[in-house]
Amino acid sequence: MRKFGDPQRFKMEDPRLQDSRYCSRLQDMARESGWSERGGCIIRAYDVRTNTNDGDVVGRTRWIPIQPWFKFLQQDAGIYPNFGGEATKAAVKRALAGELMKPTEIRHVTWMLDEITQDNEVATDALLDSGWGVPTWQDAESVALVTRVSALNPELVERLAVRHENDDATFIQGLQRFLDAIDDQIPNAYCGIESGSVSEAAPSRPRTSATLN
Repeated sequence: MRKFGDPQRFKMEDPRLQDSRYCSRLQDMARESGWSERGGCIIRAYDVRTNTNDGDVVGRTRWIPIQPWFKFLQQDAGIYPNFGGEATKAAVKRALAGELMKPTEIRHVTWMLDEITQDNEVATDALLDSGWGVPTWQDAESVALVTRVSALNPELVERLAVRHENDDATFIQGLQRFLDAIDDQIPNAYCGIESGSVSEAAPSRPRTSATLN
């Protein structure tokens, strides 16, 4: 029985959830969700007298997403709180399991599906412009994969590209292995004891890469 005041829940009806390619990408995005740095935490100068970082306040930390798209997800269809991407991971899990979801969770996952569609359209256009021919979904996914890993570890992408210059399959496998281990690669966002009542605010810069209905 639904408790008084609880939002009504619905099953998410989106045909893209029946496509294994979208489901796989959703799981990747869930792992990459969250903030690598939580904004609003006090930054103090180094105090040479006490040999500690307890000097004067010199600023505050910024909101830095693990992946750039997460900032716009929270702005356009955010769920709060979602510091470490916990709400995103939970919404994706419910959507893939066909469970009942809150309207905010449906909007959240729909935004992610739209982002996957847009990423592949952009990658397809780039391949066509380069004279690739008629790119497949897998071709576009490979381009999108390079873009995602580059946002996290551009040095790794460069090393793998040089090492596997004539072996595209091994190059892509190396990038995917990095993302599969993403939970170990990326620190959780945190604040020190002086963070106060820092709240997760929606980013102020408007999203320009896509317009959602």
